[in-house]
Amino acid sequence: MSMIEGFLLKVRKAETPFYARLKSAGKSVMHANVAIPAPVLSIYKLFSFIRLTVRLTWSHLAIMLYRAPTFRSRCVSIGRHLAIERIPYIVGAPRIHIGNNVRISGVMKIAGGRTFDDPEIVIGNDVFIGNRTTFIVAKQIIVEDGVGIAAECLIADNDGHPLDVESRAKGLPPLPHEVKPVRICRNAWLSHGCYVLKGVTIGEGSVIGVGSVVMSDVPPFCVAMGNPARVVQRLKG
Repeated sequence: MSMIEGFLLKVRKAETPFYARLKSAGKSVMHANVAIPAPVLSIYKLFSFIRLTVRLTWSHLAIMLYRAPTFRSRCVSIGRHLAIERIPYIVGAPRIHIGNNVRISGVMKIAGGRTFDDPEIVIGNDVFIGNRTTFIVAKQIIVEDGVGIAAECLIADNDGHPLDVESRAKGLPPLPHEVKPVRICRNAWLSHGCYVLKGVTIGEGSVIGVGSVVMSDVPPFCVAMGNPARVVQRLKG
């Protein structure tokens, strides 16, 4: 260890009152607030405005000229007024149908399975999909009109692997009878971090609580939560 490194270590450790005063003085300098005249602050404010304007303009151009067209090229059909922030990450060759006024916040992942030739995901009109939401589709996932999906949800119509040990060891996809379509009905809401598993239908207008794991059907106009999710409240339809 060099002399400078040894000196700095003693200051960081405040071994003696002298080094403790040096450490305190250094912190004061590092966290000092310099008085800046108002005219100079106006210049900084202008720089901040210019920086924000350039950043937003660049982001909108990237969406309009690159991200949205790239995503559209992967969709079978897509409606009007799509709003996205990032290009969804798509694995495999799922058939993607997007309705009108769909908003995708942040990053969305769609993984198409190998069990069936044409796995399909249908997203209706006026749907919101939160950041880092994942769809795993081997046959069909339907998200009806007006559905809201908060961040970090997972919706899957299969387990991602076969239940048979030997088939799983060989890396084979789930068997056809192990794949069960999922439907999220009109105006349902999935809270942050929900898991909706194969074969589930979530009824119209229902709300799924934060972090819930939905393994069976949820009736319309209910609040369900927990692992596994259970109905805890009835809503007015």
